[in-house]
Amino acid sequence: MGEDYELERAVFQMNPLFTVYLRSHHFLVRTTEVRAKVLCREFCRRFIHEKLAPSQGTLIKVKGDTFAAADLPRVHWRFHINVWQEFLDYLKGQGINESIYQIFREPDTTPVVEEFQVKQAYTPRDYQVPYIAYLSKKDGTPSRLIGLQPGDGKGIISMFAMQAHQSRTLISVLPMYMGKWKDELIEKMHLTEQDICLISGEGKLLKLLAAREQELQGGPRIPKVIIISNRTWGLWLDLYMKEGEAIRQKGYPCTPDNFLGYLGVGLKIVDEVHQHFHSHFLTDLHTHGPICINLSATLISKDKFLMRMYEVMFPVDWRIANREISKYVNLLALHYRMARPDQVRYNERGSSMYSHNAFEEYLMKNKKALGNYVRMIKEWVDKTYVNHPRPKKRCIVFVRRVDFAELCSAKFKELYPELNIGVFAADYPIENLMGSDTCFTTLGSAGTARDIPDLVAVIMTQAVGSWQSNIQAVGRLRRLADNPDVNFVYFVCDDIPAHLAYHKEKRLLFADRAKAHWDEYHSEPI
Repeated sequence: MGEDYELERAVFQMNPLFTVYLRSHHFLVRTTEVRAKVLCREFCRRFIHEKLAPSQGTLIKVKGDTFAAADLPRVHWRFHINVWQEFLDYLKGQGINESIYQIFREPDTTPVVEEFQVKQAYTPRDYQVPYIAYLSKKDGTPSRLIGLQPGDGKGIISMFAMQAHQSRTLISVLPMYMGKWKDELIEKMHLTEQDICLISGEGKLLKLLAAREQELQGGPRIPKVIIISNRTWGLWLDLYMKEGEAIRQKGYPCTPDNFLGYLGVGLKIVDEVHQHFHSHFLTDLHTHGPICINLSATLISKDKFLMRMYEVMFPVDWRIANREISKYVNLLALHYRMARPDQVRYNERGSSMYSHNAFEEYLMKNKKALGNYVRMIKEWVDKTYVNHPRPKKRCIVFVRRVDFAELCSAKFKELYPELNIGVFAADYPIENLMGSDTCFTTLGSAGTARDIPDLVAVIMTQAVGSWQSNIQAVGRLRRLADNPDVNFVYFVCDDIPAHLAYHKEKRLLFADRAKAHWDEYHSEPI
C-alpha cells in the first residue's frame, strides 16, 4: 500500500510511527507499532455510541455502535475524513510531532462516462431547481444531503443529478425498495431494463465484478445503473473487516475500499440514509472516489451522539438549506383508557421498557378488550376515511405485529364487506398496499418510502417514541392535487406512561410541521 499514492508532505524518518492514507470519504491509519495502536484506540473512544439499556430493573450504560473501524490485527484504523483535523489536533495534544509519521493522498478515481437523460415529460418544479444545482456541482465536496420532506421529489431530483454528472451510477437501497427504484428510473429516464442491474446476494455481486473484469479486458459494458441491496453490501463489508485481503481468495477481484473505483462508478445515491445509519457511516469508511448523494427526510434524532455523527458525515457547510415545511396534515391525538389498567401488559418479560409488541399480544389474548379496541379503530376509519368527501381515497392503519394486522383485517372484512381490506408486510404483494381501500400494515413495511395514491387518512395505533418513525409515518400523507383535508390519527392510552411521554414529544415535534394538532377522547374504556 502506498505505491499508487501521492506523498502529501515530505518525511525524514526511514521508519515512520504510522502512515496515513487520505481518501475522499475517510482516512486510513496503517501501523504495526504498539504506541500508534494505543493512540488510535484512544481516539476511537470518542466515536463509541453509549446507550442506556435495562438491567435488573434499572438503566445502565452499555457500548453500542462504533463510528470508526479497524481490522482484527489492528493494523488498519479508519476514521471519517471530516474528523481529520480533529485527529491532527489530538496527535498534537499527545505530543506526536508531525515529522514522525507519513501522509499520502490517494489519487482520484476515473469514472466511466454514461449518457443519462430525464424524459421531456418531467420538468423540475421551481423549488427543486436549487437542489438540482447543488447536487450537480463539481466542487470537490464528496457527499451531498437532500433533506426535503416526503413527497417533495427527492427521487426525480437525483435523476436530474445523474443527467448532470453523466457517469456510471450506483444506488444503495434497502432490498424492499430496489424494484421501486428500477421502475421509476425506467418511467422517468431514457433507460431500459438492460441499462439497470439489481444486485442482491453474494452470487450476483460476484457475477457483476466478473462482468466488470471482462469489460476492462475489452468485453461488453456492464449496465449504466447498479442498484445494490445495502444488506448485500453490508455482508461483504463484514466479511472484509474480518478477513481483509483474504477475501480475494473467494473470487473477489477487489476489496470494498476500491469497489466503486473498480466498477467505474462516478455517482452514488443512498436512499433513506437515516435507516441503518451506522451501516452507511461504515460504508463511508470504506469509500473512495465518487460523489455520494444521500436522501432522507428525517436526519434527526433525540440522541445527541447520533446528531453529532450526522454532522460528522454531513457538515453544515456541505448541506443545502431545506425549504420551509409545507403544513397540510391535520394531527389528532386520540386518548383512551383501559377498563382494567392494572391487568394490562406492555413490557416484555424481564424488561421495564415499553413494548407495543407486548401490548398487542395482551389485546389478542383478551377478547373483550380486543373487540373494544377494533371498534375504536373502526370509529376513526369511519370518521377520517369512510365519511371523507373525496371520491377517490385510501386509508392505512399502522400496527406493530403482522399477526395483529391480519387479525384486524379479518374483522374489518366482516365490518366492511363492500370495501377492499388488505394486509401489507413481508411476503404480501405490494398491490395490497397500493390498491386496498384500507390496509393494515407496519411501520417497518410501509412507514418509509411508500407513495400510496389517494391516501387521505392514516391511523397509527402503535405508540412510537422515535422522531424519525413519527415524521416518516406522517409523511405517508401527501398533499393531493385537489387539496382535501388529510388526517393523521395516533392513539394515546392515558393509563400507559410511555404513551403520554410520546404524545408530549409529538406536540413539540410537530409544532412547526402540522396544519393543526388537537386532542380527542374516546368515550368507552377498552
